[in-house]
Amino acid sequence: MKTSLSKIFFGVLAAAVIAYLGYQVYLFAMPGVKTEIVSLYTATADITTSGYITRRELIVEKETDGVYGVTAEQNERISKDAPLATVYENDEQADVSREIKSLETRIKRLREVTEEFTPGTLELAQLEEQIAAAITSAGIGADLGSGSSVLAAKDELAVLLSRKALLTGDEGTLEELIAQLEAEKTQLEAQSAGGVTVQRAPESGYFVESTDGYETVLTPETVKSLTVEDLKGLARIDPAQQDRSRILGKILPDFTWYLSALVTESELSGLEVGSSVTLKFPFAEGVAVPATVCAISAEQDGQFVLTLQSSYEVRELNLIRNPNVQIIKRTYSGLKVPERAVRVNDEGEQGVFIRTGNVIQWRPVEILFAKDNYYIVSYKEEGSKRLLLYDEVVTDGKNLYDGKVI
Repeated sequence: MKTSLSKIFFGVLAAAVIAYLGYQVYLFAMPGVKTEIVSLYTATADITTSGYITRRELIVEKETDGVYGVTAEQNERISKDAPLATVYENDEQADVSREIKSLETRIKRLREVTEEFTPGTLELAQLEEQIAAAITSAGIGADLGSGSSVLAAKDELAVLLSRKALLTGDEGTLEELIAQLEAEKTQLEAQSAGGVTVQRAPESGYFVESTDGYETVLTPETVKSLTVEDLKGLARIDPAQQDRSRILGKILPDFTWYLSALVTESELSGLEVGSSVTLKFPFAEGVAVPATVCAISAEQDGQFVLTLQSSYEVRELNLIRNPNVQIIKRTYSGLKVPERAVRVNDEGEQGVFIRTGNVIQWRPVEILFAKDNYYIVSYKEEGSKRLLLYDEVVTDGKNLYDGKVI
């Protein structure tokens, strides 16, 4: 019995010794502090939201009855009195005009083939394959009932056949085709003569063919007095309900535009009328747009209308009323330090502990900005008692003090 108790006692003692030695090995391998490397970083104090664009927008109404064919390019800057649209008496006349333009395009392409062609630049076998592909495309377009696809394939086939004629030395065929198209064009022009008018731009600016109903609601004269209720009410406007039967489009005469967005009190922090900000739009990657705060509304239900003004040209905004936007209030650059690494010493000074070899040292820091569980602290490239780039800051550890050996 006594022997059994002795065995149990020594067994427990041995287990305790083994556990203690294991713990010492663990402490040696895991010294009780964790660190992260300090890096340079740039962070922004920003607001991510969406807003409404306001600018001077001149609605262009159709001047007369008839079939309108818009000739101005969408979102292109035009001069005053520049042609906006051709007005035809009826649909047949409009169809004839479109056919004339199609013939002009084909003739132009054929003449370009003649001018650019150099014998030997294209193998006949390769050209035959392209011709076969164009014929197939025309057939597919016909099966799908796509007239535009058939016409595109037809034009491509005409060019390819013209190149083949040049390659095989049958230039007469190409000239005959151009002459035939010219004759068709002349005949159509005779049919469409008379009754065609042109509507011109009343003012210079960017031409936009679409309207959305906000043009008379959001104006430069009223944008600075928008209330929270006003901005929320804009969401109830339905562009699909607008009567566009008499509207040709609109002209944007000025470069100046405004962005109005709902923000909270915390988001508004640091901004006042006259403050400069930077805007970034998802559709204009890499473009930093300067803007100025021109109005801040009264508070309503914890929200404000922040209105920004800019004259920076962002042509995509001519076509977008309610874009997503990042409003950058300020940019901070310095050393990026994890939030859990910053401590306060007995003197009330903020700082971090760093690990240098097996010694813990204290470094005071000046916090510039806090965001997403990290701080941006000021960075000075020299100084024996300053936090430096690539220092190892202690993020986890107990009983730390300046000069501690670990």
